[in-house]
This record gives sequence, structure tokens and C-alpha cells, in this order.
Amino acid sequence: MTDDQGSTDGAAGSLLDRVDVMQLINRYGKALDARDWSAFEEIFTEDAEADYSSVLARTRPEQSTLAANALVHGRSAIVAWLQAARSNGEVLVHFMTNHIVDELDGDRARAWNYVHERQGAYGSYQLDAVRTADGWRIARLVLDLVPRPSKVR
Repeated sequence: MTDDQGSTDGAAGSLLDRVDVMQLINRYGKALDARDWSAFEEIFTEDAEADYSSVLARTRPEQSTLAANALVHGRSAIVAWLQAARSNGEVLVHFMTNHIVDELDGDRARAWNYVHERQGAYGSYQLDAVRTADGWRIARLVLDLVPRPSKVR
């Protein structure tokens, strides 16, 4: 089913690749919730990019620097950004649902899913993944949060 480079072939291989790509975002959510920063070594490529700019609408005043730097380049910078975003000690639980791998072409894939966080944030993730010698990794991640509606008075 797999060759020496870990590539899969045929319908079964395509299915396995899709599952592996979907698992990336699930592992991302688990690592984020557990603050398991070392786990991101097996989730992102070293030169990955992340776009967290949609958090601007949800940023607290003490996080203004964080929000201003929401386009992040490089795995270590992404981890540092996430650590800063999670520095308030808040317990989070991310629910990742409705996974769609809408493009799968050899060693590249594009996927999308909803995210709902226990504290009330919701939106979606879009990711571009690449197959590496160590398995699938996120090369680009975009978080698209839906702004909370203002309270009716």
C-alpha cells in the first residue's frame, strides 16, 4: 500500500491520506488544549504559515500586540504566538467537525473544518498540507473566526 517514501496508491491509499490530513487538525486542537507545545513539531512544517488575523475582532486589550502580529511565519513563531495567546491560563476545549479534504493531489492536500471552542468561539480552519518524509504536516493554516454578535439591549 505504501512505497519507500510513504506515498500511498489507489483508492485505499487516497482514503488513508484523507484520514491522515483530517487528523492533523484534530491533533492541532488536542495539542493546543493540552498546551503540548512539542507536539507541534509533528503537526506543522518548519516553514509553515498561519493566519490568525480573524482573532482581531475577539482580542482583549491586553492582547493588542498579539493581534497585530497575527500573520505568523515559521513553526517556532507559530508555537510562540499560540503560547502567548494561551498565556491567560484559560481552559479551552476545541471541537473540530465537518472535515472536508476537498483537494488531494499526490503529496499536497487542502482541507477545511468547523471549529467550536467551549468558551463560545466558532468558525472554521482551512489548511494546506504536504506529505513529508515524516508524514503529513500543515504548511499553511487559516483560522476564520465568526465575530460574536453584540448583545441586544
